[in-house]
Amino acid sequence: MSKSIRAALLLAVCALIPASASAQLGKLKKKATEAAAGAAGVPTTAPRYVQKVNITSAELAAVNKGLEAEIAQAPGIIKAAEEAQKDREKAQAKYEKDMEAYNKAHEKWEGCRDRIVAGDSAEAQSKAKKAEDASNIQLNEEQMQALALRAQQAAQRVQAGTATAEDRKAIADFQNYMARVQGQASGSLAATNEAVAFNQATIAKIEKTCGGEPKQPANPNLGSGKMAQEQISDAGAAASGIAKPAWFKMRDEAIALASSNTRVQGGAGTPEDEANAVNQQIELAQKNLAEIKKQGLPY
Repeated sequence: MSKSIRAALLLAVCALIPASASAQLGKLKKKATEAAAGAAGVPTTAPRYVQKVNITSAELAAVNKGLEAEIAQAPGIIKAAEEAQKDREKAQAKYEKDMEAYNKAHEKWEGCRDRIVAGDSAEAQSKAKKAEDASNIQLNEEQMQALALRAQQAAQRVQAGTATAEDRKAIADFQNYMARVQGQASGSLAATNEAVAFNQATIAKIEKTCGGEPKQPANPNLGSGKMAQEQISDAGAAASGIAKPAWFKMRDEAIALASSNTRVQGGAGTPEDEANAVNQQIELAQKNLAEIKKQGLPY
């Protein structure tokens, strides 16, 4: 087909397109242009002019530094956070598996231990009662004090050489009384040692037959760690030099100005040079906001 024939056909087709269809094509082209502009960070709405804003150009510049830091560091932070979450999930899964194994092993060990304890229970109780009974030493405090006083006085007369047979009996009565007390104490100690030794023998039997008691695995207490968004915000605040919570307030203000396509008019409300500086920072904030949206970051 020759060029002249193609040109004629093209003109014929164009002539057949209704005016309304041509208008529709214009609208579609406009929407496509607006979408491309929005994706590039260029607002599609007309600028909103104001006399003054609640943030200075220097503060906006600091916010933009923070936004640029968020954009630069966000991918690494998000990747690290995802890997940390995977590690936590693996550790938690391992802990749950270890706990399941521990519960089974401990249940088996408890059954073995309980059988041995039950077999030794009667003798253990007997020895424990014997030790308890032996420990109940009956002391008559008044009698002991009276015997001690008589023996002391008798001992003084013995030293003076004036002791009588009654004095020697008083000393003997006190010695016999204390010997009985000492005997009871020795018996109590022996019975207690016997009960303790039997219990230790039972424990040794358990360890030999059942093995050592299974140890419960330590809970890793993983926590959730610092959320990725918080880490990104920390990076932005650090780069901006603005301390929290002022950082959040100024960041929101800058994004609001960028989103609304606000511009400052120089004049009575704001000096011309400051207005120009603010507008430049708003345009930069619009570009940063577009990149934030592109990365799918919260804003």
